[in-house]
Amino acid sequence: MDRSLVPYEDAYLSVDEARNALDYLERAHEYILQVERDLWAWKWVCIALHGALYGFAVTALGSSNSWYVQKYRSGKKERQRKRDGFWKDHERMAEAYKKGENPDKEKKLIGWREALEWLKEPDYWWRNDNPRAGKTLVENWESVEFLADNLRNEFMHFAPKGLSLGLLRFPKICMDVLDVIEDIVCNTRRSAMLSDPELREPVVRMVEESKKHLKNTKWYREYLRIGESK
Repeated sequence: MDRSLVPYEDAYLSVDEARNALDYLERAHEYILQVERDLWAWKWVCIALHGALYGFAVTALGSSNSWYVQKYRSGKKERQRKRDGFWKDHERMAEAYKKGENPDKEKKLIGWREALEWLKEPDYWWRNDNPRAGKTLVENWESVEFLADNLRNEFMHFAPKGLSLGLLRFPKICMDVLDVIEDIVCNTRRSAMLSDPELREPVVRMVEESKKHLKNTKWYREYLRIGESK
């Protein structure tokens, strides 16, 4: 008789790249709804939103194969632009394993900036149904960089200091990044995971709900008022 106190389905946490990114977006959505009653929620919005953006970018590029989104720690990309280059690298990796070597130790996931730079290439996007597919990444790049470099990195690698952050731009930055996330999930064409309605539908819903809430915040209304007065 099984005497375990933990049911089998609760004994493991199963994660893949798409579900990981979706969890980040769920947390961002959760904290966006809290920002007006808890200013600390903005910290978690920034961290989670960056995680969602990075995670969905990796999902869109990876096609369920981590080799497409890894590089050697020396800086040499493992992912090749041409298919024959990929298979040549695949054969080299197989030979290394046969020799008892572990080339995985020399690999790491590409960074968020490199992942998004790759996604600027047009061959990752559907164009027939939506001529604007992929354009939000270029148009909102300033917000993407600001979120990563000035907000997420500050919170994740916080050095001893005092820091005051003006919140008026936060809703606009977050809405720009949410638009990029929705574009990646709905309009990239390489990943079967992102075409799954069970993933795509909650992403679209949470993006729209989050943007609606952000537009109604006092910070965004003041941001618009100041912009109109200039």
